[in-house]
Amino acid sequence: MTIRQTLGSRIADLLMLEGVDTMFTLPEVTFGDIHNRLVEQGGKIIAGHHETACAYMAEAHAQSTGNIAVTGGNCGPGASNLLPAIVHSEAEGLPILYLGSERGLVARSSVRSSQFQCPNLLDMVKPVTKLAAILERPEQVDELFREAFRQMKIGRPGPVYLGLPFDMLREEYDFEPLVSPERYRPARLMPSVETIEQVADRLIEARLPVLMPGAGVRNARAHKLVQQLADLLQCPVIRTYGGRGTFPDNHPQVLDFGYGPGLEATQQADLLLMLGSSIGEKLMFGDNLYWREQQGFGPFFGDDQTWIQVEKDPYIAGRNRPLDIALTGDLLEVLPLLIQSLQRRQRRAEPSEMSAWREQRLEAINAFSDAAIEMEPVHPGRLILEAQKALPNDSVVVSDGGATFLWQQRYLHNQHSDFLATLKMGMLGVGVPYAIGAQLAHPDKRVCLFTGDGAFGFYPMEFETAVRYQLPIVVVVAYDQGWALEVPYYQHRFGRTFEVDHQFIRLDKMVEEMGGHGEFCERTEQIQPAMQRAFESGKPALVQILMDRETAAYQAPHADLIYKWHGDKVAYI
Repeated sequence: MTIRQTLGSRIADLLMLEGVDTMFTLPEVTFGDIHNRLVEQGGKIIAGHHETACAYMAEAHAQSTGNIAVTGGNCGPGASNLLPAIVHSEAEGLPILYLGSERGLVARSSVRSSQFQCPNLLDMVKPVTKLAAILERPEQVDELFREAFRQMKIGRPGPVYLGLPFDMLREEYDFEPLVSPERYRPARLMPSVETIEQVADRLIEARLPVLMPGAGVRNARAHKLVQQLADLLQCPVIRTYGGRGTFPDNHPQVLDFGYGPGLEATQQADLLLMLGSSIGEKLMFGDNLYWREQQGFGPFFGDDQTWIQVEKDPYIAGRNRPLDIALTGDLLEVLPLLIQSLQRRQRRAEPSEMSAWREQRLEAINAFSDAAIEMEPVHPGRLILEAQKALPNDSVVVSDGGATFLWQQRYLHNQHSDFLATLKMGMLGVGVPYAIGAQLAHPDKRVCLFTGDGAFGFYPMEFETAVRYQLPIVVVVAYDQGWALEVPYYQHRFGRTFEVDHQFIRLDKMVEEMGGHGEFCERTEQIQPAMQRAFESGKPALVQILMDRETAAYQAPHADLIYKWHGDKVAYI
C-alpha cells in the first residue's frame, strides 16, 4: 500500500524515523513542506540569523545528543553559506546532514551561463563530505537519505550534503511504506571476545596504565561508561584536548596532558588506553615528546609502552602510529564488554605514584591561581577563576576565542559535565551557536560560554536567537577591545600592529536591547556577583569583563607551542 505525500513531507518523515526532530535553518520557503511536517510530528525548527551559525548550532546539538543533526540553506546564497561549516564538520568529524535547496535539472544542466542562484555546490563539497549528491528523481529519496544516514552513522562520523531541487519538494508522489533503520544498516563491526579478554588481561597486568579519553567519547555520549572504566582501573586519566568534559576537571584521577604530573604519567606509563582519539597532531602522533623514549628504528617502535586504541573507524585505528591492539567498534558497544570482562577480575589498586601526583597537580593549580594577580583591567587568568565560581555543578561549558581559549585551558577547573569547542579547526565564532545547540539538547542543565570579544563579534545577533527561544545561556566575554593573540607577532616582526583594535562597545547594553540580561565588570570583585545575577536571571545573559590585553597577549599559557621565536623570525607550528 503506497502513501501519497509531498516530497518535503517524506523527507521530514525519514528524518523523524532516525530520531532527528530538530532542524536548524532560516525560514527558507523552499523547505516549507519539510518544516511543516516536522512541526506536525512534534519536531522543532530553530531559525538563527545566518546559515553558518545555524550549522554550528546543529554541530553542538549532534555532539550533545550523540545523534546526527540537520541544517539547510536556500537555493544559491543560503546553501553557499553552509560551505565554511561543512569544512568544519569534516575536520571535527561531526555527523551533520546539510540540505541545500537546488535549482531544477534544466537550469543545472544548461550550457548557458549566468543562471540565477545556481552555483555548482556539488563539486565544491565533494572533497569535504562523506557523501554529496543531488536528488534527481522523487523515487530515489528513500535510498538517498538511507545512504546518507549510513554514511554518518558508520565509521568516522562526518558531514553529508544532499541537494534538493526546490521544484520537486512541493509536489505529491506515491511512496512505499517507510523501512526501519535496522533493516538498512549492517551490523556494526565488533572486536572478538578473545581480543576483549586480551585487553582486559593487559590492563590488569600493567604496572601503570593510563586512560586517555578523546573527542569520540563526548560525541558518543559515553561519559558514564568511561568513568566506570576508570573507577575499575584506578589509574591516571589524562584527557586529550578533545576529551575535555568527559571527566570533571576536579575528578581525583584526572591529570593534565603535556605538563607536570600528567607528563610524568604518559612518559612512565607501560600501557596507554586511547578511547575515541585518533592520536592526532596535538598528541604529537604518539611521538616521544610526551611519551616514553622508544628503542628501534624510529620513535614509534619498541616494546617499552603498550598502545591500545578503541576506535569506531577501522581505517583510523593504527593510522597515526602503530598499535599493539586495536578494538574497533562503537564505544557504546565495546566499553560495556570491556567493563564486564574487568569486573570478573581482581580490582586494581591505585598506582603508588598517584597520591603524590594528585598533590603536585593541586600545587600547580594553586600556583597558577597565585600568578593571576589583582590588576585593572582584569588579569585573564583571574577572570576565568572568578567567573567559574558561580558555575552550577553539572554545567555544560562552551569555549571560544583565541587568547581567551588558551587561558581557559589552564584556568578552568570545576565540576562541569561537558565541554564543547572547535579543537581541530580552531574556528572562531562558534561559541554562541554552540551554546544554543547545547542548551536545546540539555534543557535541564546550565550552559556557560567563555569567549573573547573578537570571536563573539562573528555572530552577535545569534544572542537574539537565544532570547527568542528563551534559552538561559550565560555568555562570558573577556573584553580587550580587539585581537590579543596577534599582538606579539606584529610587534616583534614590525614594531607595530595592524588593525587589531576595535571600537569600545557596551555589549551588556546591546543584549539588554535584545531582551537579555547584561552585566559589565571592570574589577575582579565585581565578577562573581555579576555571574550569580546572570544565572539567577533565567534569561539569556552576557557578562562583559574588561581584560588586560598585554597580559592576555604576552603571557598566554602554551603560547610557546603556537609561536616559536628564532632570532628575528617566527615559525608557526
